[in-house]
Amino acid sequence: MKYFSLSSVLNSYYSISQTTKEKFWGILGILYSIEETISPSNNYCIDTVKLSSFLENTFRLKNKKVYDETSSVYSVVFSDKWEEAIVNNFIIGKPNIMPVIIWAYRKKAFDDNFSLANIFEMFLNDFHLSKNVVEKIFTLDYASYQVEFDKTLYNDDKLLISLGGTATSDATTIKMNKSFAVANAGDLSRGPFFQPLYASLNTLECLILFPFNLGEYYTLFGKKQESYNKEKKCVQQIFYGAPGTGKSNTIKRVVDEQGRRCHRTTFHPDSDYSTFVGAYKPTMKESTITKDGVTTKEEKIIYTFCPQAFTNAYVEAWNTEEEVFLVIEEINRGNCAQIFGDLFQLLDRKNGVSEYPVEADADLRNYLNKALARTTRTDIPEDVKSGEKLMLPSNLYIWATMNTSDQSLFPIDSAFKRRWEWKYIKIKEGKDENGNKLGWKVDVKIDETGELLSWWAFIQKINEIIASMTSSADKQLGYFFCCAKDGVIDEETFVSKVIFYLWNDVFKDYGFEDASLFRYTDKEGRERDLTFPDFYDEEGEKVNTERLTDFVVKVMNWKKTSEDNG
Repeated sequence: MKYFSLSSVLNSYYSISQTTKEKFWGILGILYSIEETISPSNNYCIDTVKLSSFLENTFRLKNKKVYDETSSVYSVVFSDKWEEAIVNNFIIGKPNIMPVIIWAYRKKAFDDNFSLANIFEMFLNDFHLSKNVVEKIFTLDYASYQVEFDKTLYNDDKLLISLGGTATSDATTIKMNKSFAVANAGDLSRGPFFQPLYASLNTLECLILFPFNLGEYYTLFGKKQESYNKEKKCVQQIFYGAPGTGKSNTIKRVVDEQGRRCHRTTFHPDSDYSTFVGAYKPTMKESTITKDGVTTKEEKIIYTFCPQAFTNAYVEAWNTEEEVFLVIEEINRGNCAQIFGDLFQLLDRKNGVSEYPVEADADLRNYLNKALARTTRTDIPEDVKSGEKLMLPSNLYIWATMNTSDQSLFPIDSAFKRRWEWKYIKIKEGKDENGNKLGWKVDVKIDETGELLSWWAFIQKINEIIASMTSSADKQLGYFFCCAKDGVIDEETFVSKVIFYLWNDVFKDYGFEDASLFRYTDKEGRERDLTFPDFYDEEGEKVNTERLTDFVVKVMNWKKTSEDNG
């Protein structure tokens, strides 16, 4: 394990004391405590204990709880210009993000293979911030920022002395300048942040706090509206993460369950502009011919423009004022530059509308001229209605999924990436629609109790091994990598999906770091290398339960060696 060094923590203190004001840390604490990415003009309930704990750890060096751990209900609503308000009122200049991250994580332990990029991603996830938002407030030059790590956690007394304090039990509050801290950390009524909020006009430009659950008093902020608005804020966003984290289900929950208009497509290596937009194709058309008083029908081949997912979504969006979603599954499995072509320009949007319209080719222009002829929308430009120009309307949402384990199939260039919001879907324990843990089991018994293997426990352990092998999270497994039946994943499913994936996509590419995991003793007592066919019986029809159990036990008992830790 490693920690930020004392010198790095000191440098971060000197930086943030000059570049951030006390209310910024309160805002950061709120983002940390609401446990979801915020959307403006929407009600969120605050985990007050989590917020108070964050403030306590921010402003105090030693663990001396002075806040009430009884949770109370607060609501917060962010303004439409909350990022701008932070820049104008609570940040001085445009500082580097790393001092903020170091101070927030100064007591946190990291795995040895964690990089600054990993820590930055953790920060975005823990504080429910998008990279796009952080870029508006801070400079993201974390890669070149000078950071030192130590094998042991820094000493609070030494930090206090370095800051000009004393190592006594009473000198536990950080002594920062008045723009940073105005009071000791405490409960919500007397903390360094909350009390000034109620009477501060510049804070109202950013957010409003209510000492009650706003959703219980105003239907505008009801739960259904909250859930939908939370997910819908970005017209273009990519949901990315490890396989099985629920990326597609996140979109489905918003689009399908809310009854939104939706068009779906999946990118693959053979996808191109014509399969995404449309092209002329031969089709059969029945015609009626009358000759000498006799009417006959015959079919003949004609060529007609056949619209595909993009064009169908585009036309529907311009023909209605309701939200229309174009969902692209596995966006990185196709060559995006080839598939989007000149549509790439349309992804630059202002207030949801394309800033730079593009010329439509003749085939598409003729189709759009007819398809948009009867639209009743008054905000559609004439050259768009005629099909001459292409321009995305504000009610057309393009959402996509990206499996990070396949991210190298077709690399997405930075120009394409920056036109999207990125929503990371973290690996976490699966829950049902009511928020209850699913508690799935694997039909493998690993000890004398006869208890079935916990699927979540296995995921956590195998992901630890994968991280050690690959130094990244790209190949790790999500909870929904495979599905259980009646709460149990059977042996055949586990081997054919999970073990095969590990063997074919992880171990084969990255090598066998710990040989003991991949060896077994045969019936003659000889040591042998474990191969994937060994998980089946001699006929290859049934799972070799003994071999599977032995492997799973080794996985669950795996520990990183001291050599690896060094």
